Amino acid sequence: MQLCTYIMTYDYGFAPNPYGNYCTLAACTPNYRGIKVEVGDYMCGLYNDTNGYKIIYFMKITDKLGYHEYYMDKRFQYKKPKVMGTYQQKCGDNYYHKENGEWVRDKNYWHSDVSEYFEKETRYAIVFISNDFYYFGKDKIDLPKRYSALIPGRSPKRNHDQKLVEDFINWMESKTPKGKIDEPLHK
Repeated sequence: MQLCTYIMTYDYGFAPNPYGNYCTLAACTPNYRGIKVEVGDYMCGLYNDTNGYKIIYFMKITDKLGYHEYYMDKRFQYKKPKVMGTYQQKCGDNYYHKENGEWVRDKNYWHSDVSEYFEKETRYAIVFISNDFYYFGKDKIDLPKRYSALIPGRSPKRNHDQKLVEDFINWMESKTPKGKIDEPLHK
């Protein structure tokens, strides 16, 4: 059981995407870095504001799919972006698939510039999925000082002390309710 923590620069509801019954992470850090986490591991996005570190989201990875499998999976069709749709639909992160062995990216609101993100996103092409998550967004919660060792540097971190990880997970899982608590911080 691992915990991967990383610093989020922005929270628009795109990465992670907390809409519907699943929280998905299909783009941006830690995908760009090829983080090695598996089903049963945990992911936590932190945000550094003027009052210290806050938790934007925490999820147990309950599934992990390649981009094409994610694109084709019936459970995630609602996560395909609609550029002219509602805010939630614009945040769709299900836009990569293969045609004739080549990656194709559907038109989307966040990463429409082909050259800027295409190579980064398709290098590892993994989607982290959770139906067991807390997404706080604007209602972000303080990261208690006793967990400050979980704060990573510039890159995602997953080699945390196991006892600290277990304590943190127990603390997080005592929170209620689960799911999407509030709208994205930067919406």
